[in-house]
Amino acid sequence: MFHEELKALKESCNAVRILRNAKGSQKGIFVLLDGPIVDPPSFHPRDEGLKNMYKDYIRSRVETVMKLLSQGCIVAGIIKRIVGNRLVSKVFSKSAGDENYLNDFTFINMVFRKLAHEMLDTVGNCIKDYILVTRPIEVDRVRTDYSNYLDAELEIYDELSAELNSQHIGFRIFHFYVLPSICDYRKKILGVELAVPTNKKGLSDERFLDINLIIRLTRRVSEFLHVWTLPGQSYPLPIILAHRSCTIKRKTAKKVLKDLTARFIRDTLVFNTSIRSLQYLEPVIDSLIE
Repeated sequence: MFHEELKALKESCNAVRILRNAKGSQKGIFVLLDGPIVDPPSFHPRDEGLKNMYKDYIRSRVETVMKLLSQGCIVAGIIKRIVGNRLVSKVFSKSAGDENYLNDFTFINMVFRKLAHEMLDTVGNCIKDYILVTRPIEVDRVRTDYSNYLDAELEIYDELSAELNSQHIGFRIFHFYVLPSICDYRKKILGVELAVPTNKKGLSDERFLDINLIIRLTRRVSEFLHVWTLPGQSYPLPIILAHRSCTIKRKTAKKVLKDLTARFIRDTLVFNTSIRSLQYLEPVIDSLIE
C-alpha cells in the first residue's frame, strides 16, 4: 500500500509538470492525499532490512513532495478518521489532567458544534455558510515519525535544490481541523496535514517560519475543501474518488485472502517435512486454489 500511494504521488508530480508546460499556468494546484502526509504516523520496524526499506520510502516520499512544492503545488493530507489528542495536548495543561480522558474527536466536535449552533442562530435561516478552522499546529516530533521526514529533507535538500533551481522546496508539516460547512450536517470534521514550504534554515529554526504563509495556506486549503465537499457528501469529492478507487468489495477481499493464505501454507509449510502434522492439508489447499 505504501508503494502504491508513493507511485500515485509520483504520477501526480509528472502530471502537474505536463499540465504546467501545456497551460503555462502559475496558479496554485492542489494535491490531496487520502490520509496524512506523515504516513504512517509512527512505525518502528525491528528488522534491519525492513527498516532500511522504510527509510528509502520516507526519502522518496519527501523528495516527491519537495518536487511538487517546487512547481507551486499546495500539498495536503486529508484525515477522515480523527484519533489521538494532538490538539487537546496543546490546549490543556498536563497538570489539569484533561488529556487523560478527553481526545480530539470529542473535544473538536463539542467546540465546532457549539460554534455552529451559535452562528446558525445569528444567521437566522442560514443565508450565509461558514467554515470552522482550528489554528494550525506543527506535527509532534516525539510521538510520530515526523523527525525522520525532516532528517530526510536535510539529507537531500542541497542536491535537490540545485537540480530544481529553487531555494524553498523544504517543508514543515502543520496539522489543523476543519468543518467545511455549518449548514450541511452531512459534512464531517476533517483533519488536515499541510506541507508549508520553507528553505533549509526553516527546517530547524522557528525564526525562519513565515506565520502569514501558514495562515494563508490553511485558509486556501479550507476553502478548497468547502467547495469540493458537495452537498450531502461527508468528504471532499477527490478524497471519495481516491478512497473508492483503491477499495475492493468485502467478498472479493475474502477470496483474495483465502487464496494468499492457501498458497502460503502450501508453498511454505506443507512441504516442510519437519512439520508432519501439516502435510494432510495439501490436498485440501490444492482443491481451494484450483
